[in-house]
Amino acid sequence: MAFDALSEHARHPREQRTVFRRHRLPLLLMGVFVIWVQHPAQWALHRALFAAAFVILVLLAIWIYTLVFVFSSLAGFSSLTALWLWPCSQG
Repeated sequence: MAFDALSEHARHPREQRTVFRRHRLPLLLMGVFVIWVQHPAQWALHRALFAAAFVILVLLAIWIYTLVFVFSSLAGFSSLTALWLWPCSQG
């Protein structure tokens, strides 16, 4: 943020370094304050995204579990059917 502001006013690198040295503490405090103020908003956004992702991931996990259960049941059913019909096919 300070570099953007200084690019408009302090064109020479030596002048920029001088301004940074002279105003180091106020620039640091400004950055800390901006992060401190924005921190609750970021946490609220993260909580909302986590809640949405949690719902989607739970539904996806239930769907995958159901598919695994159905196909494993079908495989077991076909194996039992083959075993049941096997003596009949021996003739």
